[in-house]
Amino acid sequence: MRMTAIEKHFVNSPGHTLQVAGRAQRLLSRIDIQPGWRYLDVGCGVGAMACAIAKTRGSVMYATRLRFHDAEFHIVASSMATHQIPVWARAFSEMVRVLRPGGYLIYADLMFPSWLASAGRLQA
Repeated sequence: MRMTAIEKHFVNSPGHTLQVAGRAQRLLSRIDIQPGWRYLDVGCGVGAMACAIAKTRGSVMYATRLRFHDAEFHIVASSMATHQIPVWARAFSEMVRVLRPGGYLIYADLMFPSWLASAGRLQA
């Protein structure tokens, strides 16, 4: 699913990018992160969250087919991305698969009121 021009304008704005990075850093500050831990950002958009944390370049792949071994990451994060993935449940399953036991899943996305979700199901 592609974002509309208006979505891109708001999602990629500098203010929104700083908000996303700030939220991620607040959540990560609650975790006693250890040296050598591996971090995966699924659906990183413009990369604000990942860049603020890692300051490195990463691989690009489909969220529904992550090319990683089981239990490879200590932290898996996804912010406001899965609503853009048609098979979002598969993407979520992949995030859980690559997360180590006892690892941290940092997840946020849109929530619709039940009446709107019901209307969407009728259209599908």
